[in-house]
Amino acid sequence: MLLALVLALCCTASATALTIKLGSVAPANTPWDLALRGLAADWARISDGEIEVKIFPGGIAGNEPDMIRKMRIGQLQAAAMTAISFNSIYPGVLAIAQPMLVRTDEEMRNILDEMTPFFNEQLEERGFVPLMWAPIGWVKFFAREPVHTADDLRRHKLWVGSASPAVLRAWQQAGFNPVALPVAEVTTALQSGMIDAVASSPSGAASFQWFGIVPHMTDLRFTPLFGAVMISKRAWQRIPADLRPRLMRAATVAAQRVSEGAYEMDDLAVHVMVAHGLQVHEATAELEQEFTDIIGRYFGDLIGDEIDPEAYDLVIEKVNAYRARGGSN
Repeated sequence: MLLALVLALCCTASATALTIKLGSVAPANTPWDLALRGLAADWARISDGEIEVKIFPGGIAGNEPDMIRKMRIGQLQAAAMTAISFNSIYPGVLAIAQPMLVRTDEEMRNILDEMTPFFNEQLEERGFVPLMWAPIGWVKFFAREPVHTADDLRRHKLWVGSASPAVLRAWQQAGFNPVALPVAEVTTALQSGMIDAVASSPSGAASFQWFGIVPHMTDLRFTPLFGAVMISKRAWQRIPADLRPRLMRAATVAAQRVSEGAYEMDDLAVHVMVAHGLQVHEATAELEQEFTDIIGRYFGDLIGDEIDPEAYDLVIEKVNAYRARGGSN
C-alpha cells in the first residue's frame, strides 16, 4: 500500500510539471544559446522543478517563421527570434530598426526600453508574451571593394537578407542592386559572384567566413539588431500566476547576458577578421548623411506598408525626446 501511494504521488508530480519547448536558430554556445540555457536553469530553480524549458538550438525547430507557426498550433511554446520576424505578428516592431534612425548603442538601449511596454501590449493582443528584449549589435556593409560613398555600394550586388518585395523595391528605386536570399545561400552566392556585398553583423560575417570574399567593412551603424524571446500566451497562462513575476525577472537578467555577449562577440569578430585581412573603413559624417538622405527619400513608403505608422510615430517621438535630453545627435 505504501509503495502504491509513493508511485501515485510521483506520477502526480510528473503530470503537473510543465514543459516549455523553446526554439532558436542560434547555434550552440553562442551568446543567445548560453543565455537561454541559463534561463532554463533559472526557471527550473525558481519553480522547484515544476517548469522544464527544453532548448532546440541551431534551427532544429525550423526557421523563425516556422517557429511562429509552431507556436500558434502548440508544437512549440516559446522561441528566440530577431526583430524582423516579429513583423509577421505585429508590423510595428521594425519601426525601431528603420535604417539610419537610431545612431548609438546608448540610444538603442534607451529607445528599446521605452518602446517595450507598447510592443508587449501589441504582441500580447495577438497571442504572444515577450519575456525579454535584447539589443545585439549593428548591421554593417561588407563588400568586395571599399565603400566610402553610396555610389561605391551601388556598384555592388548587395545581399539584404530575406527582404520583402517592398524593401527590395525601395533599394532599387534608390539605385542599388539588392539581392534577397536565405542566409544559407549567401556563401554560394558570394562564391559564384551572384552577390559581392552583404549587409551583416561582424559576427555573422566572421562565423560564415564571408569576409574572405568581401574583405572591406564600412564601419557604418546602418541598422540596429535586436531580438526577443516570446512565449505563447496560452502557455504563459498555464504557469502559476505567483511564479510569473519571478520568471520574468530571470528573463530580464538573461537579456542582459545576451546583449553583453553579442557585443563582445562582434568586437572579437572584428579583431579576428582584421588579423586575417579584413580592412575596416571609417564611416565619415558625409557618408552617414548621404545614407540618411537616401533612407528618408526612398524608404518612407515602408511606413504603412511594412511598418505600423502608430509604432513609427511613437519611436520618432522617443528618439526626439532622448536627443532633446542631451542624448546622441
